[in-house]
Amino acid sequence: MGKSAPTPPPAPNPEVVAQAQTQSNQASALYQSQLANGNSSGPYGSVTNSYDPATNQWTQASALSPAEQSIFDQQTQAQASALGLANTQLGAVGGALAQRLTAPTLATGVGAGAPAMGYASGGAIAPGFDPGPALQFGFASGQPVQGEIAAGPIQAGFAPGGPVQTAAPGAGTVPASLPGAGPLAGGYGPDGPIQGQVRNAGPIQNRIAGAGAVSAQAPAAGPIQAGLAGASMGDAAVQAAIGGAYGQARSQLDPQWAQNAEQQQAQLVAQGLNPNDAAWQNSMTLFNNSQTNAYNQALYSAIGAGDQEQNVLFGQGASAGQFANAAQAQAYGQALSSGQFAQAGQAQAFGQNQAQLAAANAAQAQAYGQNLSSAQFANQAQGQGAAQLAAQAAFANAAQQAQFGEALQGGQFAQAAQAQQFSQNQAQLAAANAAQAQSFAQNQAENAAANAAQQQGFGQSLAQGQFANAAAAQAFGQNQSAMQAYDAAAAQAYAQNQGAAAFANAAQGQANAQNQGAASFYNGAQQQGFGQGQANAALWNAAAQAGFQNAAYAQALPINQFDALMSSGQVTAPQAGQFAAASVSPTDVTGAYALQQQALQASYAQQMQNYQSGLGGLFNLGKAAIGAFG
Repeated sequence: MGKSAPTPPPAPNPEVVAQAQTQSNQASALYQSQLANGNSSGPYGSVTNSYDPATNQWTQASALSPAEQSIFDQQTQAQASALGLANTQLGAVGGALAQRLTAPTLATGVGAGAPAMGYASGGAIAPGFDPGPALQFGFASGQPVQGEIAAGPIQAGFAPGGPVQTAAPGAGTVPASLPGAGPLAGGYGPDGPIQGQVRNAGPIQNRIAGAGAVSAQAPAAGPIQAGLAGASMGDAAVQAAIGGAYGQARSQLDPQWAQNAEQQQAQLVAQGLNPNDAAWQNSMTLFNNSQTNAYNQALYSAIGAGDQEQNVLFGQGASAGQFANAAQAQAYGQALSSGQFAQAGQAQAFGQNQAQLAAANAAQAQAYGQNLSSAQFANQAQGQGAAQLAAQAAFANAAQQAQFGEALQGGQFAQAAQAQQFSQNQAQLAAANAAQAQSFAQNQAENAAANAAQQQGFGQSLAQGQFANAAAAQAFGQNQSAMQAYDAAAAQAYAQNQGAAAFANAAQGQANAQNQGAASFYNGAQQQGFGQGQANAALWNAAAQAGFQNAAYAQALPINQFDALMSSGQVTAPQAGQFAAASVSPTDVTGAYALQQQALQASYAQQMQNYQSGLGGLFNLGKAAIGAFG
């Protein structure tokens, strides 16, 4: 028998693999907890961690260092002593709370002088000035202008030069007619009359209607407010604000402190105390002092609300003055705007009248243009009709010309011989006429020379007339320049007078500005005095407030000392240190089984390959043996 095939490796048992992985995870977790729960120690003490295998639980114990333990013991003893000392200070605290604080009297007003309500205007303003001498509106025209020139007679004829030959000797009979080709169109009717003028389009407007008078001044807007009405702490509104704020605070404090009193007495009764005990009386004294402080604080807040109300009233007075001045400015602006609106309306009316006039003239021009276009269109239509009639006549004449040409071709041959003879006779006649024409040209040249002399005389007379006209134009220009120089001097005088009036008005404006500056300076001094008085009042109020705060501090000092004795610090407890424990991963048991299974499978595959290779060799040997014996 041959060698058998290899056996494949068995598959791993999943239960065995899972149990092995679980045991590995438990061992890793225990080792991980041992690394993370280390003991720690420091200057304040130590922290110890212990593990119980029976319960799988960790226990942590903290212990103070000897120095911290000593501090803890001493602090506990000091706290007990401080509480005893605090009990002895209850009388001083009660006495401090029994003192009632009185709010200081604050300055509520500042005296100030009356501000300047106006100032001198600076004098009258010059409303006009001397315009200067009258302007020249005309001047001498100069010498008369030459309107015609004398000239000699022009030669209008000359000798004819002899008779001209008008006939040649006969050369035979020439046919005087051809076969009829029809009548020629010698004319055509006009296609209507031609327009020689344009219809009238109406008159042209050359004047704009008036738009009303122009306003040169805005109406007055009323006086300007220069002072404010003050407000004091004694005003009814301020007192009402104080009373309202304090009443609102009491509406909350009364039920609150009544409930607190009931709770305080119930607590004391629960502690086994009665009103005759010193502890009861001391506790109620502290309670009453706290209640008094609460009501005093409510009163201070109410006084602050009154002060705020006084500031509000002062601000309202300032706002009212500013509002009145703003209203005055608004009234002035509205009056000015009304004047400007009236001016704009007048300008708009003038512009509309001007636009209406321009529109009327444009309409007249448009009507004239339309009438002109109508006439041009009518003439164009008449010309088109005449052209069409002319074309019709030309077409009829062309047809007649064609017929005439056909008849002419028949008679031209017969006349050719007669024309030859006629040409010879005509040449003789041309020679005679050439001699006559030469004589005519000589006579014509003589006449041309005479006319050239007459033209030269006309040109010289024309130059003399132009020279005289230039002299007249020069005199006209000189007179015009003299008038312009006179008008320039008058304009200079006008400008100088205008400058003098403007200087006078500038001096009046300067005086007005100086008076205004003096009034502003006085008001600045008055405002400075008011500010100094206000600063003095603020300083007085600050001093009174500081005295009140000092008294409140003296009252609160024993209470704060009592609170300090009642409080104490804490001993610093040891803290466990933060360990950076290493992380341990569980063993990959499943991966190890998988690697083992892969190795077994690889070995099995190699064995199968060797087995199949051996079978192939035997097959080849058998095949070779069969081939040898075959």
